Amino acid sequence: TSPSVIPSNIESGTPSNIPSDLPSNKSSDVPSLIPSIVPSSGPSDVLSLLPSDMPSDASSDHPSALPSAIPSDLSSSIPSTSPSVIPSNIESGTPSNIPSDLPSNKSSDVPSLIPSIVPSSGPSDVLSLLPSDMPSDASSDHPSALPSTASSPNPEVVNLGTAGNFAILSKSGVTTTGLTSVTGDMGTSPIAGTALTGFGLVADSSNTFSTSNLVTGNIYAADYGSDTPAMLTVAVLDMQAAYVDAAGRPSPDHTELGAGSIEGLTLERGIYKWSTNVGFTDSVTFHGSPTDVWIMQTSGSLIVDSGARMILTGGAKAENIFWQIAGQTTLGTTSHVEGVFLCQTSITFQTGSSMNGAALAQTAVTIDSATIVKKSVCDADVGCEES
Repeated sequence: TSPSVIPSNIESGTPSNIPSDLPSNKSSDVPSLIPSIVPSSGPSDVLSLLPSDMPSDASSDHPSALPSAIPSDLSSSIPSTSPSVIPSNIESGTPSNIPSDLPSNKSSDVPSLIPSIVPSSGPSDVLSLLPSDMPSDASSDHPSALPSTASSPNPEVVNLGTAGNFAILSKSGVTTTGLTSVTGDMGTSPIAGTALTGFGLVADSSNTFSTSNLVTGNIYAADYGSDTPAMLTVAVLDMQAAYVDAAGRPSPDHTELGAGSIEGLTLERGIYKWSTNVGFTDSVTFHGSPTDVWIMQTSGSLIVDSGARMILTGGAKAENIFWQIAGQTTLGTTSHVEGVFLCQTSITFQTGSSMNGAALAQTAVTIDSATIVKKSVCDADVGCEES
């Protein structure tokens, strides 16, 4: 209600329009209209305008109508109802338009239009101007600008049985070209070892497995000796049972998400179901803890575009992501995927693609200079361990 800076042309002394018979204690009944701290740039004799008999503690009896200290950038932070500088052409003295019978406690009945603390840095402090009774979790009422799925109950892991021992397991053979790298065991059954091509197999003297410069682990086929055929028969049956388990999980948490396009999504744990093909062009993120589980059910194919990547955050693990795919799985050139891929038909790794997890196909696996690193587990009852 009073300017923060008093113009230099106002005469000093007591204004002539203050009644001479004002009681000596009147000033203590009316809140001061002058800040208790005057900016250093104001007139040095501003206090001479106060009545000489004002009590020394008057300013403490009533709250000031203005804050005790006004930041230097106040005028740029908030609009003021009074000008911060009085034009030089306004006459000195008390303005004539202030009623003489203004109640002494009026200022305490009207809230100040100026906040007690004004942000010093502008927009970054804007939250300090919000109402004090705003809920602390208000931001959670609005969705993030980034697409994401809400957290769902954690599904049980899919039991891979002895199929969890393999980085690659197929029923119709595995073919590779180029500089492929496989970390983990590889097997095929019921087809014979002749369906394992491009690996330069070297048979072990026991005739129970083979090795390859492209595979860090053992390679098994249905026509190898000793217990190998029976072991592979069980593994393939376990692979098929795991597929049925994943496909039959009821009550999906998300159905037809993105009409099959999961590009740019952040997927939290749960069961996802599609009746269409599923794919993405650049990236998809799985966010969750090391114990969170994802089951991805699709009646179509999985198509990962060239250069696209699956990303794990928050501690999510590839061995807890189960892809149940009724159609084909095609991984584009230089793409990267995470999870255990239970495919009812074929899995194709195009040039330079990679996988952390396992490729478990009920037909053939075709590889072109790809990298597969086993990240799968099977039930502790059958002795399988994580690679």
